[in-house]
Amino acid sequence: MAHFLHKVFGVIHKNGLMTFGLMTGISIILSVIGFISMSDSKSFELWMLIQALVLSFDDLPTDENGLMILAKLSWMVTFASAAFSLFLKDWSHKQLFKSITENNHTAIIGVGELSYSYINDLDANTTIILNNNENIKSEIYKEHGFAIKDISVEDIESSLEISNMEKTVINTGDDRNNINLAFHIINSYIKKIHSHPLRLIVSIENRELNSLFMSNSIFNSEKFKDAKIELKTYSFFEECAIKLFQDNFIDGDTNSIIDSNEEYSIVIAGDGKLANNIIYEAAKVAHLPHQNILNIHLVSNNPEEFRKSIIKSYPNVEKIPTLKIHTKKLNYNSLDYFTSNIWDTKNLTNVIVCYDDESINLEITSSLQDKTYLRKEDVSTKVLFGVFNQGNISQRLDADDGSFNIFRSFGDAKEILTVENLFDDENHIIAKLVNYTYELLANKNYETPYNKNAKFEYNQDEKKRLAIDKHWFQSIFTDKTSSLAQAKHIKMKLKTLELKSVRSTKNRIKLLDINRKILENKLGKQDYDGDYDFPNNFYDKLFDRMIRLEHNRWNAYHYLNGWEYSSKKDKPIKKHDCLLPIKDFPKYFNEDKRLKQLIEWDIYSFMYLPNYMAEAGYEIVKMDQ
Repeated sequence: MAHFLHKVFGVIHKNGLMTFGLMTGISIILSVIGFISMSDSKSFELWMLIQALVLSFDDLPTDENGLMILAKLSWMVTFASAAFSLFLKDWSHKQLFKSITENNHTAIIGVGELSYSYINDLDANTTIILNNNENIKSEIYKEHGFAIKDISVEDIESSLEISNMEKTVINTGDDRNNINLAFHIINSYIKKIHSHPLRLIVSIENRELNSLFMSNSIFNSEKFKDAKIELKTYSFFEECAIKLFQDNFIDGDTNSIIDSNEEYSIVIAGDGKLANNIIYEAAKVAHLPHQNILNIHLVSNNPEEFRKSIIKSYPNVEKIPTLKIHTKKLNYNSLDYFTSNIWDTKNLTNVIVCYDDESINLEITSSLQDKTYLRKEDVSTKVLFGVFNQGNISQRLDADDGSFNIFRSFGDAKEILTVENLFDDENHIIAKLVNYTYELLANKNYETPYNKNAKFEYNQDEKKRLAIDKHWFQSIFTDKTSSLAQAKHIKMKLKTLELKSVRSTKNRIKLLDINRKILENKLGKQDYDGDYDFPNNFYDKLFDRMIRLEHNRWNAYHYLNGWEYSSKKDKPIKKHDCLLPIKDFPKYFNEDKRLKQLIEWDIYSFMYLPNYMAEAGYEIVKMDQ
């Protein structure tokens, strides 16, 4: 009802502005005509007209005609209706805000740099809390029917209706304010003031502040496990880097690298926050069946300093055996930059132009096309350049399949800063299924059998959904983020098998059957039943190489996030006994059951892909379909 009234009064208010203008015009015309007919003195007429326009009727002649009376009435009606319209709009908006917050809703706390396309993804049950610095955006959101509250940052905490929040995005434009508000909400759960499930998305642009926030001991506590908060932090450049490798394969568009054991390379032309995040994502996804080495070439005016900043951000990055970081000192203001032999590096799959300033990226991209690639033939390298507020220039470059056919832009804020992308519901649910699969394996002394026909039915069966959610909430935070990283690597795993997933309207049972057959045929494991002995090597069979691929990916993810090897596992301080090359496991794990279980973790990552994809509504098909 509140939504209906708000829309009605919104129409009245919006149309009222036009009506107000029309009635003001009519009042002026009536006043002019009326005064002209009352006196022969032009100067007197002009003086009376001025008095009328400022509504000073008391000093005007009393022998007014009918037009003057109509003019007075017109002015009164004009201002009375305007005041009434404003009152109704304000009242209805307050009622709308109250109505939404009394029920389950999504809360957007500050919009920061979120694009206005964000609006289109929000449903009607959304409140938006703006701080006083964002008032200019208030009317834009109100016009789209959202409940808005304009308050100071200091008053946001006391105004939150946490009890009915289902999803919350905190993005005030200030990292410290965002962190404080996040802890305010989290503490209300720790103190058991609230207990309902909550998706909490927090914007933290500064990586060091984000690390400090996430290192808080509260996230490894039992109280946080019981809190039912699903937490995600993000930054714009982090989301840019993630989207970059969702849309582009790090090894190129073909399978020539995957099918070989050759090294391959990418160039990072940039030295800021975006480049830092791209290197992190590249190190997470660059894991292939033949353990191909990825060479990352840092190209900038001071690449050694940038390399040091990478090591500072990810101290264990050099422990990743399939990753090598190189530096090349070049100044993009010099011709030497564009004539360097770095652009002719063997198996150079991607050149990523990623300065934090998009104008620099466009300048470099233009020169690369004109001075480096214009006359080259059969170029398999893709040039990806960051443009964050994309307009005509980047769109034209993307659409040019002639001289700019190898160039593609990335980082469009209108695509990245959306509700769908920030909440990432699809990968989030798959991560829950991944987590639940491992929980099943860990139950009953690791004796839960492999079940290729397992049906999770997360969105169809409430009992199963609650069971999956229970395991998810009881997992420590780092296990959740690890499961999410595995979910996001599925596209790369399918590519290594020359497969891909496509959205399908087929029912889940049919999809599971189709997906299972195509995967098992590709792996030659139609009869796999969960029984698997540790192999002598991981080179001969694709099935074995996929095991090693997943373990290398898992190792890299944990190295990047500050984990270290220890013979004694201690997750709260990021120590793990499995941070070893998988071929060395028999030296460290002598118990057959434990060794089998460790291998099963990695096998499940790809053998349950048909189940995960079917649950999400995807069919697995050949890459060339």
